[in-house]
Formats: sequence, structure tokens, C-alpha cells
Amino acid sequence: MTLDIPQLNRLYRPIFDAVDRLGRAVVFSCANTQKAHIVASMGMPTIYVAPEERVDAVARTLGQLGAKVAVLPPHFDVLIHRLNANLSNVSARLGALLDFARGDADVLVVSPKALMQYVPRRDLLLASTLTISVGDQLDPVALGERLSKMGYARAFRAEVKGTYAVFGDLIEIFAPQQETPVRIVLDFDQVESIKFFAPETMQGMGRVDSLTLPPASELLADIPAEVIQERIAKARQLQNPKAAARTGEILDDITLRLASNPKD
Repeated sequence: MTLDIPQLNRLYRPIFDAVDRLGRAVVFSCANTQKAHIVASMGMPTIYVAPEERVDAVARTLGQLGAKVAVLPPHFDVLIHRLNANLSNVSARLGALLDFARGDADVLVVSPKALMQYVPRRDLLLASTLTISVGDQLDPVALGERLSKMGYARAFRAEVKGTYAVFGDLIEIFAPQQETPVRIVLDFDQVESIKFFAPETMQGMGRVDSLTLPPASELLADIPAEVIQERIAKARQLQNPKAAARTGEILDDITLRLASNPKD
């Protein structure tokens, strides 16, 4: 059976017109394939919310209908500031958000859980992406400060994802979405070469002319660290003692229930 896409588009035209005219439309009694077709034919950035167990299937269907799709997985850890957060999860989320923010994806498929979780502002996300090319002027100190704001941690060697190291005119960066770190060699303040290397042997694994680095964390801010610290201190002072006590009671109750019956 051949799918007549133009005919289907004519059938769904009233829905498209309602969205164009009103900015919103409510459609009832649609099968999953009909929902996917409508979304794939919208021609505008769209967030598709699907049950968690159907996210991958929805993404595949949308892709088969010609949509450029990104999938936003949920956080594994609610505390997104953790330094030991799962970087593969962070990388997948940031990759999906960047694709959607840059227009490389038309549709962002999310589960209800992922939809309810924190994401950085679009402008902060795009501003926290850095492209370095051979021939660029680069200040190692300024680069280190920029990488720190992007969520990278300074280390002795960039052997772990999300870290960077500076050795005079040599800079190592291990971006979360890369399988190996990269070494940037400077000639004074100019980028002379960009090479991937194996952290175990330090052996080079190929050159590139340009490299785009995404942030290594979703916790991005456009205000000074001192201001953030002041706000944290103020928030602690404003904490409601009764609420804190109640939270402690709830956690104590959960702990007791878990100890008495681990399956409960």
C-alpha cells in the first residue's frame, strides 16, 4: 500500500490552518500514526510529548515521515549539579537540546518526565557552545575561564569526559560527546593544530580543522559566581523551619518503611 502524503496533507489542512491562524489547536480521536503525520507536516519547531515507553517508536515514525527528530531523555539524577552526573545522559540531553535550539531538528520528542525537568534557557545554551578553528587567536587563560563556565572541570590531564587541562601553549579538552579528548597546540596565541589523541598512550588519532564544543553541564548561568553564592545564602535564610521539619519527617518515614520492608 502506497501512502499518499499530499492527500493526507489536504485532509489535515484545517488543523494546519488553525495552528497558523490561532497558534494552537486541539485534535481528538487521532491514532498514533495520524498524530505523527500531523506533527511531521507542521513545518515549525514542535515538541511531541509521548509516553516514556513509546518515545523511541514515535521518533522512528516521525523520521520515516521526513521530520528531523531529536529525542530528549529524562535526567537520571534530579540533582543536575552533581559533578559525578552520568555524562552520557548529560551529553545526550545537551545534544538533543542543541539540535532543537539550532534548528537542526524540527521535532523534539520528550516523555512527560523529561518535559517536567529543568532545561537551560535557549540563549544560554547557544552562548555556551564554543567553536575553535585552526588559525584562531586564543588566550589559554580566557579559554579556561570560558570552559569552566560551560561546566568543564579543570584537571591535571583531560582523561575524563567533561574535563580540560592547560599546559602553557597546549590545551587538552575532553568533550562529553567525544570518545577521545582533543589537544589544541598554540603558536603564541594562534591555534596551530587540533588533534584527537588516546588518553592512555597520548598517541595522536587524527587532525581536524575546526571543533565545536558543547557545554558539559545543563547548569548554566549568565550571572557572576559571587551573585549566585549570595542568592544561595539568602535562600537558606528564608527556609521555612516547619517545611524543613516536615521534610525530615517524611524522609524518616520512608527510611523506616524501607528498613522494615525493602519491597514496599
